[in-house]
Amino acid sequence: MQMRISPRIAIAAITISLCFQAGVNAQKTIVDQSISGGVYKNSAGHFTLTVPEGWRTNDDIVEPKLGIGGLTSPDNEANLEIQQMPTEDIPAAFAKKIDAKGSSVFPGYRKLDESKLDVAGRNCEVLTFAWVQERQVAGAPVKSNLVSRFVLIPNEHSIFAFQLVAREPLFDKEMPAFEQIVKSFHSTAQEDFSRKPK
Repeated sequence: MQMRISPRIAIAAITISLCFQAGVNAQKTIVDQSISGGVYKNSAGHFTLTVPEGWRTNDDIVEPKLGIGGLTSPDNEANLEIQQMPTEDIPAAFAKKIDAKGSSVFPGYRKLDESKLDVAGRNCEVLTFAWVQERQVAGAPVKSNLVSRFVLIPNEHSIFAFQLVAREPLFDKEMPAFEQIVKSFHSTAQEDFSRKPK
C-alpha cells in the first residue's frame, strides 16, 4: 500500500508559523543521511539513531527549509521527519507555541497529550495531536484523519523536532517503532550538549 498522507504539510506549516518568532533567518541545510547495518547517520545534525529493519531514508519528505532528515516505515504507512529548529526556547516552551498555533495551522486540530521524556540525558517534550489533512485527488476533495507526535530534543541554540505522522487508525501500531528510534538518539558532535529545564 502506498503512503496516502503528506507529512511535509504538517511540519512545514509549523516552520512557517513559528520560525519568525525566533528572529532567525535560517539557511537551508544540506541533507546528508544514510543507513548502514541498522544505524542511521545524520551528518547535518551530528547524531545517529538505531532503526528497525525495513525503515529507510526518504529525502522526498524532508521539509524544504529546516529539514535535515526523513525516514519511512517498511509498510509506507508512517513517516518520520527531522528538523533542526533555530531557537533559544526550551522544548516545553516550544511545545506551547506549537499548541497555541495548532488550530490556525492544522484543520481540526485536537491536542491529545503532552508529556516529558528523557533522551540521552536531555529533557525533551512530547506533543501529540490529531488533525485533518485535506487534499484533492482527481479533482475531488479527500480528507484523512491523522495523528502527529513531536518529540522536541534540545540542542545548542536549536531544537531537534522529530515528528511521526500516521493515519489515525494506524498510529498506535506505528508509535512503538518511532519511540524506539527516538530513544536511540546518540550525539556525534565533538561536544555533546544537554539542557536541563530552567
